[in-house]
Amino acid sequence: MKILKKAGWLILTALPAALCYAMQYACGYAVLYYYYFKLKAERPDEPSGFLKLLASVQYSGNAIYGVVLYHVIAVVVFGLFYYFVWGKKKRPEGTEKPKWHRIPVIIVMGGLLQIAISGALNLIYVWKPEWLREYLQMMQTIGLGDMTFLVILASVILAPIGEELLCRGIMLKLAEKVTNRFWLANILQALAFGVIHGNLVQGSYAFILGLVFGYVYGKYRNIWICMLLHAVINFSSNYVDWIFYALYNLPKNALVAGMTGIVLVSVLLLAGCFWSLGKIRKPQQTSVE
Repeated sequence: MKILKKAGWLILTALPAALCYAMQYACGYAVLYYYYFKLKAERPDEPSGFLKLLASVQYSGNAIYGVVLYHVIAVVVFGLFYYFVWGKKKRPEGTEKPKWHRIPVIIVMGGLLQIAISGALNLIYVWKPEWLREYLQMMQTIGLGDMTFLVILASVILAPIGEELLCRGIMLKLAEKVTNRFWLANILQALAFGVIHGNLVQGSYAFILGLVFGYVYGKYRNIWICMLLHAVINFSSNYVDWIFYALYNLPKNALVAGMTGIVLVSVLLLAGCFWSLGKIRKPQQTSVE
């Protein structure tokens, strides 16, 4: 019976991720069919197949609207669920409270994480550009390659709120019902965080970031700290790449050495940040905030 109960909690842990996937597809198709019906009203005599082709072309240049729509809905849906189930309860006894001088450490961690990830991706691009070609095309198609108002709204404001509510606010808590080992629960929610990003490249580094977000949440049991860290990482993504773009004028060996050095330094500094924050204190009761 105990195994069946844990299996049930594991299924419940996966359900929010499935709902997230369904919402993403629904919002994407909503924008696509908006353009289709708009074209159909303007050109009632054109064949449906041709109109769908035109609609897909229009959608490819305006996919960011679907991304924004999804994130707005996600913030509302997951925010209401989190608030009514866990948001009103107190932080567990024995949990460390975040002090003001930890905030700069969290912000620096966000920048260093983005430097390390961007550096790793640039190194892969130097050696195996075909591995990243589809990912880069996808990012460009949905409009995340440029820092427009809608991109900032989606990636820097809405995504950190909605994704933290979903993964650390809901799925991590459900995963803690599956196992009383926090490290294992953290891996489960980080895997889900990687999966909901929908592609291998983004999902791989999202898994690593999910582990870090989970660590920060496990330490402070404060969803707002995770949102801040998430926002810093997403905001710095377009600016950090300029560090590596400047190196592309160098010969290949010097380019690789420079990028590798930057990644290693950022990882060492990250280790210092983790050391500064310290270990997670085990709460005296299940997390509820």
